[in-house]
Amino acid sequence: MQPRGAMPFRLLDVHPDVAWMVGAWRVGWEYGAAASIAVSLVDEGGALDTWLETTGAYGYTRTPTLGGGEDQMISVWATYGARSDFDLKALTVGVDGALGAIHDVSLGAPAQTEPAVAGGSEGYLVVATSETADETAILAWRTDARGVAVDAGPIEIARGVGHSEPAVAWNGSVWLVVWTDLDDTTAANGIVGVRVDPDGTVLDSSPIAMLTGTAGAVAASTAGDFFVAGVVPVTYDTNQLQGVRVSTECGSTARRVYSVATTPRSQT
Repeated sequence: MQPRGAMPFRLLDVHPDVAWMVGAWRVGWEYGAAASIAVSLVDEGGALDTWLETTGAYGYTRTPTLGGGEDQMISVWATYGARSDFDLKALTVGVDGALGAIHDVSLGAPAQTEPAVAGGSEGYLVVATSETADETAILAWRTDARGVAVDAGPIEIARGVGHSEPAVAWNGSVWLVVWTDLDDTTAANGIVGVRVDPDGTVLDSSPIAMLTGTAGAVAASTAGDFFVAGVVPVTYDTNQLQGVRVSTECGSTARRVYSVATTPRSQT
C-alpha cells in the first residue's frame, strides 16, 4: 500500500462508497484503471486526512463497498482474475486507515457481482448477485472480523430470474437484505427483502415487498428500525425517490412510504 497526502482526480476513479468509523469517514473506490482499491480518511470537519492504495496484484477490481461499526470495518469487492468469473475479496480497514490482508469470500463460478456488506454482532454479512447464463441469485456469506467466510457455503437468499442490486443493513439484532426483483409475469420491478439472524438463518419464508421500484438502499437506526429507499418511476420521463420505514418484525403496521424527491429520469 502507498500512503498519499492528496487525492488526485482521474477519469477512471469510479464506484465510491463511504462509511463512518471512530472520528472519521472512510471512502473507498476503484482506483486508476480499476486495478486496485483505494481508501481515504476524511475527518469530522470534511478535511482529507490521507489515502491508501492497495496493490493491483489480485486482478481487475469492481464496485468496492465498505461496512462495519465503530471500531472495525471491511471493504469487499468483486475481482476479475485468471478465471472468467468475478470472485469476492475482502480486507480490513483499520482505525488509522491501514489496510489488512486480502481474504477470499467466494471463488469460482458463477460470477459474483454487486457486493454489499454490513457489520453484525461478531463479524459481517456480505451479499452479492450470483449470475449464470440462465438465472440469477442473491447470496450471502457470514464472515469474521477479518472478512474470512465462516460457513462452508453461501446462504441462499433468492434464486430465479431478474434478481439484482442487493443491499444489507444490521440493526443490532438482525440483518435486512433487500434487492430488486423483476417479476417474470408482469415485468414490474420491485424492491423486496428478507431478514437474516446472526447464525445465518433466513427468517422469512418468502420475500417481503418494500417498494415498487429499483436500486434499493437500506440503513438501520439505533432504535432498531430500517429505512429502505428506492427509485420509483411515476411517469414516462420522471422518477421519484421513495423510502419506507420498516420495523424489525417487518410488519405492515410499522410501514410508511415517504416521497423523498422527484427528478427527470435523465438525472437518476
